[in-house]
Amino acid sequence: MVTTTTTAKAVVLLAVLWLWLAVRGGAAPSCSSVYNKIVPCVGYMTGKADDPSDGCCSGVKELKDMARSNDDLQAICKCISSAAAGLVGFKRDRAVALPGKCGVHVDFPIGPDVDCSKI
Repeated sequence: MVTTTTTAKAVVLLAVLWLWLAVRGGAAPSCSSVYNKIVPCVGYMTGKADDPSDGCCSGVKELKDMARSNDDLQAICKCISSAAAGLVGFKRDRAVALPGKCGVHVDFPIGPDVDCSKI
């Protein structure tokens, strides 16, 4: 039999957990959210555009803001590495230059063969 006190404690525990997750920021960014940020950069990273678009640079800045913890950085890195590996015409030099062209410092290299576990 579940008592009112047990139910109340469970509700309080769930509320505290929910608040903790909200403050912490929840789970690491998903690959779909990362991909949405870097899709505007494909033209630049494949050499079809001379410079990154405003949308691309906005996405790079948003990715930087999403990286609140080491777990976030690793998740973002893994998603970008996976996307780069599947990108036909991917140019490493452009990917490496991308954050600087957008005025953003990122804490990991960009490319298909990056060991994201070492971040």
